[in-house]
Amino acid sequence: MPIRITSGSLKGRLLAVPRGAVIRPTGEKIRAALFNTLYALADFGNRCFLDLCSGSGAVGIEAVSRGFRQAIFVDKDVKTLTHLRRQVEFLGITSQTLFLPADIFSISWADRLSLPVDVIFMDPPYAMGDSVAPLIRRCIERSIIAPDGIIVAETDRELPEQLMGWSRRGKRYGETFLSFYRHHEKP
Repeated sequence: MPIRITSGSLKGRLLAVPRGAVIRPTGEKIRAALFNTLYALADFGNRCFLDLCSGSGAVGIEAVSRGFRQAIFVDKDVKTLTHLRRQVEFLGITSQTLFLPADIFSISWADRLSLPVDVIFMDPPYAMGDSVAPLIRRCIERSIIAPDGIIVAETDRELPEQLMGWSRRGKRYGETFLSFYRHHEKP
């Protein structure tokens, strides 16, 4: 099933889902809502986007399409990342992307990045939903996210209203929740 980019310089371009991959691509309506909300909160043009559990890569590619300077894709499945790298080459955005094979729930993956990033999007398998709030805390504690950045989690459940001084703004789309965390004090 192909995935369509919804807006920006790559609008209408199609991505293929890797054969045999067990991924749940973020749907078009949710991706559109995600970026509409991000841009209502702040201007993220020419900034860095971190796509954790990137799977199909549709969200990170959409970020580049909409003006982010760079998308960093992190996924533990090397085959999925290899497929995603081919997609990025086909779209002509290789210079705006970075790939990191890693398990986001391990300790050291962030040590291999130039930090901090401006937006972190995380969409782990829904069965790992209890691990999302601790992962958000770790991203804040280790300064993976910029003080004026936004952390977005796609989950099948609501997350806490506050995490380490960061406030959540949530939206529900059927069974999917998007949680947007921002530091409530301006840095």
